[in-house]
Amino acid sequence: MIGATRAGVLYYLQPVCVAALAYLTIGEPVTGAQAVCAVLIVAGVALSSARR
Repeated sequence: MIGATRAGVLYYLQPVCVAALAYLTIGEPVTGAQAVCAVLIVAGVALSSARR
């Protein structure tokens, strides 16, 4: 088992990974709003995962 904390991180990163895969596999365009949201999601995950 990976634990609730790591599962939560994977849960929040899922939309970013799906958007990247859609771009790479089927050429789905990435809008500015999607890029900004992806950056915010990754930043939030990085901040919450940082050791205190």
